[in-house]
Amino acid sequence: MKRMYKTLCMFVIALLSIGFTTTFAASWYFVTANSDGTELYYIDNASVTKNNYRAFVWIKNVKPDSRINLGRFYIR
Repeated sequence: MKRMYKTLCMFVIALLSIGFTTTFAASWYFVTANSDGTELYYIDNASVTKNNYRAFVWIKNVKPDSRINLGRFYIR
């Protein structure tokens, strides 16, 4: 019984991990750098949504010390 429980748990974990890997897939496109060239800005093309009035985009900012800031913005 314990072996069947472990097998079922592993199967559920495998199914969940397959579903979530495609959800978080990103296609980062380089946009620009700051005037010093030390901070880089990217837009995730895979998650852009837009309508007639605005667009929602994820922007990634990479700092010189390799820190990353992510944010979702809308453009009118």
